[in-house]
Amino acid sequence: MSKYSELQADSKYTTCRTLVGHTNMALSTWLSVEVGSYTMSGMVGLHKDVDFLEQWADQITIPGMSHSSMNLKGALAELRQMVNLVLSCDLDVLFTPAGQAEVYPILMMNPARLISFLDKFRDSSDARLKRKQIDVVLKRLKEKKKTTRRGG
Repeated sequence: MSKYSELQADSKYTTCRTLVGHTNMALSTWLSVEVGSYTMSGMVGLHKDVDFLEQWADQITIPGMSHSSMNLKGALAELRQMVNLVLSCDLDVLFTPAGQAEVYPILMMNPARLISFLDKFRDSSDARLKRKQIDVVLKRLKEKKKTTRRGG
């Protein structure tokens, strides 16, 4: 059995990328499937956790690989985008071309998960994000999901 320190650079990268990606997937799934609802203060706490994970990912060095080519932080993109969306209090950006292509591209690739995520947040939403605004966005996302499923 090999130790991490004995692995080749590409194997170390794969190990680290898998670890960070699994953390992202587990937390994103947890938010959209397993949690009943959550509050703004919960999102602020999660924001701090994501910051910590991103800092950790930035500190990982693998001899023989440039830091920019590793992009371990990129494996946390979905979780980062979920947190940023709620904390920004600007859900309408989801429906702008820039929002879909540049700000929240990962979220827009999985509208079902985004719908679930926002639906659970709506149930315990505080004053920063109005329930009515979330309802409008959820309706538009569901319509977009139906249109995409029909192929047009």
